[in-house]
This record gives sequence, structure tokens and C-alpha cells, in this order.
Amino acid sequence: MTYTTKIISPKNEIKNKFLKFIENDKLVNFHPEKDPTISFTSYHKDPYDKGLVELYYKYLDPYIKEYVSKYHMNCIWYQIYKAKSGSFHNYHTHNSIDCHISGVYYLKLPNSKISTEFIINNTPKQFNVKDGDLILFDASIIHRSPPNTTRRDKIILSFNLDLS
Repeated sequence: MTYTTKIISPKNEIKNKFLKFIENDKLVNFHPEKDPTISFTSYHKDPYDKGLVELYYKYLDPYIKEYVSKYHMNCIWYQIYKAKSGSFHNYHTHNSIDCHISGVYYLKLPNSKISTEFIINNTPKQFNVKDGDLILFDASIIHRSPPNTTRRDKIILSFNLDLS
């Protein structure tokens, strides 16, 4: 499956809805035995969190459907890379978990230098994204989150979609 990478910029108030949800999520936890490099993740708590799913379909689905008409959400989660922690997510793909398209919604991105880095044609590439942007990409593309050495937290929402 080949999917062209697409950057979308939802309204700022949508980003704030997700940030409020994360702020109030008392169950977020860190699993050093599973992800020793990420400060916090909700992935191991529930990769299909009902609250996140409801927010997604209410606020992001209309934006996604402009580019992907028929799909089924495979999973959704958020990750926090604490300020000055050096926390990161190493190179990986999402195609091993039966999905076609992946998305990263930058809820807090203090510096574009720590946006997702992709390997395209054996070359590292970062797209010109900013706080509040959402990027859709082929789930088979190798990617990573570079270390956060900035003075602010980086917070992302991630999701995987299966094409119908």
C-alpha cells in the first residue's frame, strides 16, 4: 500500500480538547519494561480508549475523511515526551499491527526539530510541521520521535487506520 504523506491543520480548539482529556487522564502510566524511552504513554493502558475514540470521531474524523474516505480505526493513544528528558521513540513501523495509515497529531510541539523523523528512500526526512498539525502517512514507513531535549513537553496523539 502506498499512501502520500499529508499534513492537516485542525482548528486550535480541537487540539485543546485532546490536551484537556490528557490532563484529566489519571490512568496514564509509564511502562519501563515495554517502552523505556518514552516518558508517558496511554498505549499500554488501552489502545482503543473510549474517551479518545469519542473525541477523535467528533473532532478529527471530518478532517481525515477529506483524504481517506473509508476506514476503520485500529487503535489510538497519546505519548508524552517530558521536557529536557531526552525521551524518544526509536525507529519503527506500524504495518506489523495490521493497519495501512498512521497519524500523528502534534498537541504540543516545542520545536520542529523534534517532530517525527521518517526514512524515505533510505534518507531521514522531517516535514515542516508545527504545534497543532496532524500528519498522515503510510504505516509501513520507518519513523521515530527524536529525543526531547527542549525546555517544554512534547505531546502527541497517534492512531492507526485500516482502509475499508
